[in-house]
Amino acid sequence: MDGIFVGVSLAKVLRYVWGAAVSRRLQLKRGTCAVGRSVRARRPLAEASRYGCGAAALWSSSLFLLLFVFVSLPNSLSARVEIPAEIMPLAERSVLLDIALAGDRLVAVGERGHILLSDDYGRTWEQVPVPTRSTLTAVFFADSELGWAVGHDNVVLATTDGGRSWNHQYAEGGIENRFLDVRFLDAERGFAVGAYGLFVETMDGGNRWSLREIFWEELHFNRISAAVDGGLFIALETGELLHSVDDGETWEEMDSPYDGSLFGVLPLGARTLLAYGLRGNVFRSSDGGVSWTDVESPAPLLVTHGARLSGGEVVLAAQNGQFFLSRDGGRSFALWRVPVQGAAALVEAPDGVVVAVGLNGVHRLHLPRREARREG
Repeated sequence: MDGIFVGVSLAKVLRYVWGAAVSRRLQLKRGTCAVGRSVRARRPLAEASRYGCGAAALWSSSLFLLLFVFVSLPNSLSARVEIPAEIMPLAERSVLLDIALAGDRLVAVGERGHILLSDDYGRTWEQVPVPTRSTLTAVFFADSELGWAVGHDNVVLATTDGGRSWNHQYAEGGIENRFLDVRFLDAERGFAVGAYGLFVETMDGGNRWSLREIFWEELHFNRISAAVDGGLFIALETGELLHSVDDGETWEEMDSPYDGSLFGVLPLGARTLLAYGLRGNVFRSSDGGVSWTDVESPAPLLVTHGARLSGGEVVLAAQNGQFFLSRDGGRSFALWRVPVQGAAALVEAPDGVVVAVGLNGVHRLHLPRREARREG
């Protein structure tokens, strides 16, 4: 296949480290280009000095896309989007970027359009045919059958049989365009978010997608999550947080505890939230995000994803083969060493084992045993 070597990052793993360093040196603080708290009353980009701080942050983070993982991409965007993924013998050891449950089935997605299924809780995997070679960055299932996967080149794929087969729903944009996350509220209402403020929504299960501008500056939307009470959250680079209380009809900017990139908001209860991002920064809120408390981190490592397990434990996926584990509702964390390199996402399998994906594929992880308390 004719191609050019183009450097791309793990779309949700390490893409902003370079940007954060440059942004800090340039003193790109929140508020320098800030507007009012309501996102509905946003300014035109021209009024925000598009070639000022926002452009510098976007340039620096985009530059980091050239530094990490190199993959061979076809010269033609349409060719990459439309050519089916190759079935590879060791796909479960390739770069995988997200994982989700479809009933009891595990579904993982990653580079070159790879989608893998496991019906034995992650012990064995099967790669399935996919109609694109675009890197897939996120996957979400509304139930055991209906699911969506999104990725580079603004690709949206859909399945109606639990991930066994996939079809195109949306694919518009250029090489710089990429979705980074996808979330559905039910079988009909869903959202996909991504780089440079990319936000699309559907009201009919993805048959039609509409492009919307919900934030005044073209910052990367890293992850969209849903709280128990139905609230929605989007974590952005440079520390912004967006919140919706009306199923995504309107969005407002929240007070953020951090100036650096945030990679996600993890709801732990009706009003309890964790926000996580660069340099091991973790913040906890017990009032729905009105106020935040800095949680002491066990290591200054990039945190890319998090999950609350059925037993109440909270696991945050950090880098360098280390996760953060909390057994007290996210108030404190301890290091958990794991064999996952460049961790991108994790999920709890139906048998209670954590299944994580990253640079070196997929791994089943058993929680470390509690340390026995010493009698005084």
